[in-house]
Amino acid sequence: MTYEDLIKKYPLLFENSQDSNSPFAHFGFECNDGWYDIIDGLCKSLYRNYRITNQRLEFVESSLKDLDKYIHYRKDLTKEQALQNLEKEKSELLVELEEAKRGVPIVSQIKEKFGTLRFYVDFREGVSACSTSRVYALVDFAEHMTELTCEVCGNKGETYEMGWHKTLCPTHAMNKYGIEKVAEYHKAKNE
Repeated sequence: MTYEDLIKKYPLLFENSQDSNSPFAHFGFECNDGWYDIIDGLCKSLYRNYRITNQRLEFVESSLKDLDKYIHYRKDLTKEQALQNLEKEKSELLVELEEAKRGVPIVSQIKEKFGTLRFYVDFREGVSACSTSRVYALVDFAEHMTELTCEVCGNKGETYEMGWHKTLCPTHAMNKYGIEKVAEYHKAKNE
């Protein structure tokens, strides 16, 4: 999987990926592949309510198309009652889906800064304060996860402050800075 796959997997998050005013449109993913799983997990969490509501709507729509199959499992309902219930549920879910869509933020920039992830979003018009708080909490958690994750490979890492801040595993730190400099860094850090 590549970062570009995330744009296809979570289209609402990346709606402005072609908008010339968006930093994301100009620069795309400005981080190494080691954080792919963290970013994918964050995107999945941000998309969760929308995805679940959409799946419920798809189930109701398929039940309306095959009403006999639905009634087979709901023997307590007549065909007319089932149709009424499903139509009512469909209209409620359409409203709920629009609300869930408003809760999905739009990515404006994803980058590495000072050795950790920065995941910037814009909110849609009419989004609730509860949704914005949830988004900020999820983003904050993901950003903190990158403090312990190698930017290059995704293994356990630490942030090295040797010129530029980089979060790397021991192997990639030694590849970048050399064995001696990494040993000196750890010695100085532990004194």
